[in-house]
Amino acid sequence: MVVCIYGYVGIINSQINSNKIDIFLISRRSIFHSGTRYITRGLDDNGHVANFVETEQIVKCNHNLFSFMQLRGSVPIFFEQPGISAQTIITRNSEMTSPAFKKHINEIKEDFNYIYLVNLMNVNKPNEQIITKNYETQIKNIEVKNCKYLYWDFQNQCKFDNYENLDIFVENLESVFKIFKYFHENNKGEIIKEQNGIIRTNCLDCLDRTNVIQARIAWKSLERHVIKFFLKIFLVKFA
Repeated sequence: MVVCIYGYVGIINSQINSNKIDIFLISRRSIFHSGTRYITRGLDDNGHVANFVETEQIVKCNHNLFSFMQLRGSVPIFFEQPGISAQTIITRNSEMTSPAFKKHINEIKEDFNYIYLVNLMNVNKPNEQIITKNYETQIKNIEVKNCKYLYWDFQNQCKFDNYENLDIFVENLESVFKIFKYFHENNKGEIIKEQNGIIRTNCLDCLDRTNVIQARIAWKSLERHVIKFFLKIFLVKFA
């Protein structure tokens, strides 16, 4: 039997001091509005977007389980980029886009109370800026409760290898981490905490730039889990 997943599973087994720690990374890609890069873009009428991926990192240590989830996906508007030059064509106006856009946001809201939309596209590239402009119009028009938006121009922020700006970006998410929380089940099987908000990140293809930002967010989340757990062990041991 061959086990298949439309996504990715990675497992790391390690230890910190004498404590065994297992880290799992699971990315689940949506089966809806799927297709290859440049062929399948944006949104469909059911609110599904291209390259929509839910990534969950799970940390297990001493029978405690921590989980943190993120989303990535194409910008939820109707656009195409046909041909080799990949010029952006907006295929529906704002009014005709709104119903499908609302479906997409509401589907996320079914699982999470809070949504933080992070857009990483370049302000100096017309093919990206026209998408951003239409995206921001939809966000402004629907006024979804507990839905915040951040435009962070990755390529210009990190220009000339200014990657220290990535650290500043993640540090500025501290309040988001506190509000959104994460899932925690203790060694007695009791649910101590649940994640009630999610960060949804996009660039143009939801690949390279999104990968970097999601990796930094994931690393910060991992730090929070490990520090919280081992600080608790330390306090119990030396109380």
